[in-house]
Order: sequence, then structure tokens, then C-alpha cells
Amino acid sequence: MSFPETVDEIIRQDLANVQANPEGQLLPYERDHIYKLLGNRVRGWLSVISVKRVSNILENQLHYPEALLDQLTLPSQALDIATQVLAGNIDVNDKIFRTAKNRLYHSSGNSWGNNNLPWSSYLVGIAVYVMLLDVEGFDFFRLLRCDSENPGYYQSKKGKVRRVCLDQTLTDDDIPEPLVGTADPSSYAAKAYAFTRLHETDLEIIPEYDNQKRREFWVWWLTEAIPLAWGQANKHR
Repeated sequence: MSFPETVDEIIRQDLANVQANPEGQLLPYERDHIYKLLGNRVRGWLSVISVKRVSNILENQLHYPEALLDQLTLPSQALDIATQVLAGNIDVNDKIFRTAKNRLYHSSGNSWGNNNLPWSSYLVGIAVYVMLLDVEGFDFFRLLRCDSENPGYYQSKKGKVRRVCLDQTLTDDDIPEPLVGTADPSSYAAKAYAFTRLHETDLEIIPEYDNQKRREFWVWWLTEAIPLAWGQANKHR
């Protein structure tokens, strides 16, 4: 089944935007628009495909004491469970899903964040966790939807507090710290793919990224990942 013409047009426009963006970014606002056009099932498959693209970054870094070696398989287990949910073989209320989600919550926030792992590995861990939330139906931009019911996300940056909202000016770099409800799995995957180093200043630690690598990820996402996700969603209707 081919894309609706509207989706094709948006992808072409977004591809041009990524090529023109000096940092190689596909903005959160643009991705949110695509997600709404594609629908929840395609969005779920897109999260799985994006996380799978970078999951080896974390798996190659997970060197734990023997008591924690079972966490080596968590990313691949989560990917398999998310795939089974999207294929209709597992329900999000099943014990296997709830257990995996709980283990990922603790691993992404504690074990993977506190074992001197590279920032890129930590980002993949967050992406895997948010991927499970996505297939469950969670709105991963929830904290950024500024309206009468949601005051938005208030962030302290460079000693100042500011309100952050999902609009046409927001970039992924405006939210440097992983926080569930402010970014999609693909955003974390793109950052992990393009990460270079952490730059420390007097006020904060700033992640830095290779702009060409980030552009490479988003071009792949638009031209290969979305068609693949569309195909998977229609195959498992």
C-alpha cells in the first residue's frame, strides 16, 4: 500500500529542510506532524525501527558485574516485545510487557545512567524505554504541548528558567537532558548516532553532536525507516 499523497509531500519537504538545516536536524514540530499523519501504529513501528538502528551502541558497552549481566539482553528483549505488541501477539497488559517496562525504567534511570557509560549508550537506553511507552500509546511530547490544560515544560538553562513548548522554533538541542514526555525515541536514537563528546562549562554539561551524522540519520529516517514502518503496519493490520 502506497503513502497518501499528503505524506509524500511532507516527507519531501522535510528532507529538504534537513539538508538545509546547518545542524542536520529534523525539528520536533516536523516529526510530530508526520506522526499525526501516519497514525499510532506506523509511529510505533517507526520507533522500533529507529531504536534497532542504534541498539548495538548500548549492547556493546554493557559491561557489568556478574549479578547484572542479565541486563545485556534487555534492549533486544524490549525490541522483540515491542514488535510482538505491534504484530498483535502480545497485549500491553500482559505480564511480559509490564515486567520489561518496569526493568527498563530502573535500568535506564539507574544502572545505565550510573555506570560511567558513554552518553550515547545512556541515550539508547532512554530510547528503548520510551519505545515501549510509545507502543503502549504514550504521548512522548506530552510535556511540551503548551495549552490551557498543560502549562508546558519549565527548564533551567544557563542559570535561567524558561518555558519550553513544541513549536516551529524548538530544536532537539533545546532539551539536552533526557526527560520522558519531551522527546520521541527517534530523537534519542539520532542523538546517540551522532554523539561526539560532553562539553563542560561553568554552568552546565553540554552534549555535542556531529552534524553530518545527525543529517545522515534523519535522511535515513525519512527515506528508509518511514516506508519500512508503513509496510510493517499494513502487513500486521
